[in-house]
Amino acid sequence: MKRSIRKNPSFWLIAILTVVVIFLLAMKDEGKIKTTGRQLYLTNCAACHGANFEGNLPTFPSLNDVKNRLTRKQIHTQIVNGKNAMPPFGHLAPAEINAIIDYLLGEANPTVETTPLSPEKRGELIFKGTCNSCHRATVNDPRPESLPFRHHMEPAPLAGATRRFSKEAFNWILDMGPGYMPSFSNLGKEDREAVWRYLKTLEGKGEPRGMTMMQMHWQMMGRGGMMGKGGMMGRGGMMGMMGRKCRGMGWRERWRREDRVNKPTTEMIAETIREHIQFDQKINDGFYVLEDPRSGKTLRLTLEKIHRDRLLQTIDGLLVMGVDMLLPSGVRYDVDFFVQQQDGELMVFQAMIHKVNDQQRYIWKLKDGYWEQMEEKE
Repeated sequence: MKRSIRKNPSFWLIAILTVVVIFLLAMKDEGKIKTTGRQLYLTNCAACHGANFEGNLPTFPSLNDVKNRLTRKQIHTQIVNGKNAMPPFGHLAPAEINAIIDYLLGEANPTVETTPLSPEKRGELIFKGTCNSCHRATVNDPRPESLPFRHHMEPAPLAGATRRFSKEAFNWILDMGPGYMPSFSNLGKEDREAVWRYLKTLEGKGEPRGMTMMQMHWQMMGRGGMMGKGGMMGRGGMMGMMGRKCRGMGWRERWRREDRVNKPTTEMIAETIREHIQFDQKINDGFYVLEDPRSGKTLRLTLEKIHRDRLLQTIDGLLVMGVDMLLPSGVRYDVDFFVQQQDGELMVFQAMIHKVNDQQRYIWKLKDGYWEQMEEKE
């Protein structure tokens, strides 16, 4: 009886198919890699919300008490669809999203299996889950509809970033998070390499023309620029001595050649600053939140007066207007707001503390028709 079964062609066909299926399943399992909810959070969320859920105010809230504010279903919906400055994370698998939520809620740090990706594809997903909330990939892509652009100048598209910056500069920018860009220091070596390799694929595909603002600041650091008190610092810090001339850059000549027919009026600039302050007050319990880079304190300020009679223009095209703001204790801060015109829109680019109770931290000096910011009073 056994001999007749083995002679049956159907027996051998079934046996071969069984072996093939077992082999394919084994290969499929071998192709999986394991990751945890914490690792997924660090890769996709920590750049904005902090490695320890501390957030980055005023744009990115703390997640320490998220379980008291949102249900599991609400968190899931927000991850999938995005909200305000947060982009949608549609590239995450359902199991990965659930693992992040478990970790956020403190329920567990589960391990999930994911399919390994090429470095370029992994870099693209990291870009979409983090950088794409502020940066376009190319100039041809739609402008991201994110919260920061109601206040700030839009960062340059990242096509060509691998030609504009060395890897050293790229990693410095990720670590420091200059200006209102959050720090991405949580990204590991493999993730950074993946993003770099993805950006390499964008070379020649809709790169921005001319020098970007980040290039200007990087040049300032290496060519006569300043660090420390008036220099380029991390988030909440000063964006560099914007009025200083960098040797060999030819800024003065380039800016003078630009067409400035549509020059904004003083009232337009004042209104842009007022709307910027009011919007931040709405999301911060009636206060404008600003970090003091000298004291390291987070200031909660209210608007007292916009100085419409004090409008300055720097050599790099930024328009500056002073604003008096108050702490609840009555301490007065004179804050300079830097406004940039881009694509026909006015946006606040940066806010810097000029005076505290009439004590100056820097002065403005007129030179060749443009205002330069000097570190100390002369």
